[in-house]
Amino acid sequence: MGSNVSISAGVKILSTTLDYNKFDGTHTFEKVKIGNRVHIGANAVILPGVTIGDDIVIGAGAVVSKDLPSGCIYVGIPAKPLKKLRQL
Repeated sequence: MGSNVSISAGVKILSTTLDYNKFDGTHTFEKVKIGNRVHIGANAVILPGVTIGDDIVIGAGAVVSKDLPSGCIYVGIPAKPLKKLRQL
Protein backbone atom coordinates (compact mmCIF):
# COMPACT_ATOMS: atom_id res chain seq x y z
CA MET A 1 0.00 0.00 0.00
CA GLY A 2 1.26 3.43 -0.93
CA SER A 3 1.48 6.56 1.17
CA ASN A 4 -1.41 8.93 1.90
CA VAL A 5 -4.09 6.27 1.46
CA SER A 6 -7.43 6.78 3.22
CA ILE A 7 -9.92 3.94 3.55
CA SER A 8 -13.44 4.80 4.69
CA ALA A 9 -15.79 2.71 6.83
CA GLY A 10 -17.06 -0.59 5.48
CA VAL A 11 -14.52 -0.97 2.67
CA LYS A 12 -13.73 -4.56 1.70
CA ILE A 13 -10.37 -5.41 0.13
CA LEU A 14 -10.54 -9.03 -1.00
CA SER A 15 -7.57 -11.23 -1.84
CA THR A 16 -8.89 -14.77 -2.24
CA THR A 17 -10.90 -16.48 -4.95
CA LEU A 18 -12.44 -19.93 -5.05
CA ASP A 19 -11.20 -22.24 -7.79
CA TYR A 20 -14.46 -23.34 -9.38
CA ASN A 21 -12.71 -25.76 -11.74
CA LYS A 22 -11.69 -28.07 -8.92
CA PHE A 23 -14.85 -27.95 -6.78
CA ASP A 24 -12.77 -28.94 -3.75
CA GLY A 25 -12.80 -25.62 -1.90
CA THR A 26 -9.33 -24.63 -3.10
CA HIS A 27 -8.66 -20.91 -2.75
CA THR A 28 -6.13 -18.88 -4.66
CA PHE A 29 -4.62 -15.65 -3.37
CA GLU A 30 -4.14 -12.56 -5.51
CA LYS A 31 -2.49 -9.38 -4.24
CA VAL A 32 -4.25 -6.04 -4.37
CA LYS A 33 -1.86 -3.14 -5.06
CA ILE A 34 -2.80 0.38 -3.97
CA GLY A 35 -0.79 3.40 -5.11
CA ASN A 36 -0.07 6.76 -3.47
CA ARG A 37 -2.64 9.44 -2.66
CA VAL A 38 -5.71 7.19 -2.92
CA HIS A 39 -9.07 7.68 -1.20
CA ILE A 40 -11.49 4.75 -1.06
CA GLY A 41 -15.07 5.74 -0.23
CA ALA A 42 -17.36 4.00 2.25
CA ASN A 43 -18.54 0.48 1.43
CA ALA A 44 -16.44 0.17 -1.73
CA VAL A 45 -15.34 -3.35 -2.67
CA ILE A 46 -11.89 -4.05 -4.14
CA LEU A 47 -11.73 -7.47 -5.82
CA PRO A 48 -8.65 -9.74 -5.85
CA GLY A 49 -5.72 -9.04 -8.17
CA VAL A 50 -6.43 -5.42 -9.08
CA THR A 51 -3.91 -2.59 -9.15
CA ILE A 52 -5.04 0.88 -8.14
CA GLY A 53 -2.79 3.63 -9.50
CA ASP A 54 -1.72 6.92 -7.90
CA ASP A 55 -3.94 9.98 -7.36
CA ILE A 56 -7.29 8.17 -7.38
CA VAL A 57 -10.63 8.66 -5.68
CA ILE A 58 -12.93 5.64 -5.55
CA GLY A 59 -16.54 6.61 -4.84
CA ALA A 60 -18.64 5.16 -2.06
CA GLY A 61 -20.14 1.79 -2.95
CA ALA A 62 -17.99 1.30 -6.07
CA VAL A 63 -16.89 -2.21 -7.03
CA VAL A 64 -13.35 -2.32 -8.42
CA SER A 65 -13.01 -5.38 -10.63
CA LYS A 66 -10.21 -4.23 -12.98
CA ASP A 67 -7.00 -2.21 -12.72
CA LEU A 68 -7.53 1.54 -12.32
CA PRO A 69 -5.12 3.89 -14.13
CA SER A 70 -3.83 6.91 -12.22
CA GLY A 71 -5.38 10.35 -11.95
CA CYS A 72 -9.16 9.79 -12.03
CA ILE A 73 -12.31 9.59 -9.95
CA TYR A 74 -13.98 6.18 -10.31
CA VAL A 75 -17.59 5.37 -9.39
CA GLY A 76 -20.21 2.69 -9.97
CA ILE A 77 -20.60 -1.04 -10.34
CA PRO A 78 -18.24 -1.89 -11.88
CA ALA A 79 -16.07 1.15 -11.17
CA LYS A 80 -15.69 3.38 -14.24
CA PRO A 81 -13.94 6.73 -14.67
CA LEU A 82 -16.11 9.73 -13.86
CA LYS A 83 -13.53 12.45 -14.56
CA LYS A 84 -9.82 13.15 -14.61
CA LEU A 85 -8.30 14.79 -11.56
CA ARG A 86 -6.58 18.13 -11.99
CA GLN A 87 -2.80 17.85 -11.77
CA LEU A 88 -1.30 19.81 -8.84
